[in-house]
Amino acid sequence: MREEYEARGGAIAADLLEEHSVLEDAALVETILLEKLRAAAEEARAKLGFAWADAMVRYDYATMAEYGRVYPGPVEPDETAQKRVDEITAELEKLQLEMEDEGLRTVLTMRSTTAWTLWKRKPAICRRPTAPRISPVQA
Repeated sequence: MREEYEARGGAIAADLLEEHSVLEDAALVETILLEKLRAAAEEARAKLGFAWADAMVRYDYATMAEYGRVYPGPVEPDETAQKRVDEITAELEKLQLEMEDEGLRTVLTMRSTTAWTLWKRKPAICRRPTAPRISPVQA
């Protein structure tokens, strides 16, 4: 940037050691910057297939408001994309069935474990408090 600025006759205010320098012609700096941005925008436009591309140094809200907004909508996939969608859908369904099967096994295992635990503890859990029996002999 500095070399191009100097080649176009831009003035530079530099200190003695040239560690910090100031480009004095702000308009020239902006012109060089816009040229570089426009070249990059044109390259991106051509590469990405856009209808147009523009570059600006400062965001201009009034200019941008004129364009409005474009909201995404549904897109119908082409044949290759539809094939991939179908593959992914089949894989998801397979995984869901495996998860449901694993979940069912887990639930059955948990239920049988709980039932076994309760059965083992049944005498302690199901014992009813009983009143002491008085036999006729004791009375």
